[in-house]
Amino acid sequence: MDAQYWVAKADPKQNSPEKWRRGVTHLWWSHRRTDVRRGDRALLWLSSPSRQIVGLAEVVGEAPTWNSRKRYWQYSLRYVSGGLKHPLGITECRQLPPLASASFLKPAVMGTFHQLDREQAVVLFAALCAKNRGLGQHWTELRSSRSAVSVQDVRGIAAAAPFTQKQYLRAFRLLEGEMHDGQRQMLMAHARAPGRYMDVEELARSAGQGSPNYTYSQYGHLGHLIAKVLGSRKRLPVWTRVLGDDVRDPKSNRVGWTLHREVGSALEQVNWKPMREAPDPVEDVARDIQKLMGIKKTTREQLVLARLGQGEFRQALISYWGGCAVTGCRVLDVVRASHIKPWRDSSRKERLSLDNGLLLTAHLDALFDAGLITFSDNGALRITARLGIGERRQLGLRSGMRLRHLTSGHRIFLRWHRDKVFSAK
Repeated sequence: MDAQYWVAKADPKQNSPEKWRRGVTHLWWSHRRTDVRRGDRALLWLSSPSRQIVGLAEVVGEAPTWNSRKRYWQYSLRYVSGGLKHPLGITECRQLPPLASASFLKPAVMGTFHQLDREQAVVLFAALCAKNRGLGQHWTELRSSRSAVSVQDVRGIAAAAPFTQKQYLRAFRLLEGEMHDGQRQMLMAHARAPGRYMDVEELARSAGQGSPNYTYSQYGHLGHLIAKVLGSRKRLPVWTRVLGDDVRDPKSNRVGWTLHREVGSALEQVNWKPMREAPDPVEDVARDIQKLMGIKKTTREQLVLARLGQGEFRQALISYWGGCAVTGCRVLDVVRASHIKPWRDSSRKERLSLDNGLLLTAHLDALFDAGLITFSDNGALRITARLGIGERRQLGLRSGMRLRHLTSGHRIFLRWHRDKVFSAK
């Protein structure tokens, strides 16, 4: 005879996940007799205050016996898996279509058994397996049926968010200077995804990365930062759950997240300005090609070579600076001739002016052109708040870095760069 499936409600005062260990047989008390048979399966439900499914058990005794002293029916259950690391809460259960009107979701006396039909049992078991790796080795008859359950039924569920929409919005605004474009791209792609669900690989690709580890590290870091900036003392076992509820896709076996509704609503209200992209020298020349054709050939060549960081402009900067204007690096193969006031915004005279040029190592040149760094009138390095501590360390940006010497002409162009190109936030 096929096994029946039940949800058994437990009193947290008498039962707790700490007591439920694999292989332990426990007497289960029920105030009414139920058609529970040997070999039946039971999902263990802890009622108030948590109201969640926390384990699996099997009925090992024969027909229930009546305890006249306690005046309860007595059942023998052997715990298969108790104290699950990721229980399934009442809110999550209600989001699964076959369980919307299930009797166990309604208030009931402790010790009550609520029977499930097969579809309800399959969906519940799939949801538990998606949240708890390794659980699928049990109850193989349900595991083989999981293919009939759409993963959308499972991954669309999400536990309650630890913060309100207003708190998330406040956190995103406070962290705007700490977050880089990769993190922002992941969050915005996640908020736009169907059902607000994406797995680790999809999230990594949305940020231009190939490794799932990128998603784990960035989402974990963001979750911790959000809790910290809000002054919360909550300690979650996994910081990624600040952003969404994780679930394992039973088909691909990849972890994914259903973004909290409050996080999605907050992201709809933030207005993040994208980081400035460095200008393309070829595009600059192509844009002004008609103007360049109207001047003398030698001057035209000087202007084009100046934009490309070559020719007399580069040689003049090498003679002036002797190496990188900041680090002093003399390996000329890795230094670039850079305009302070961008070539596209400069007059013909400014494009060839020595005061409008810096000799910088390749990474400093790229950061300077993108507006992520600049220099004050005394030559001190200024760094955008968009680059976090980790990114600054990776790029070798340190406090105390500065231009080795300046002229009044440099200061005029640097003032323009700070006002027009540099992005402080």
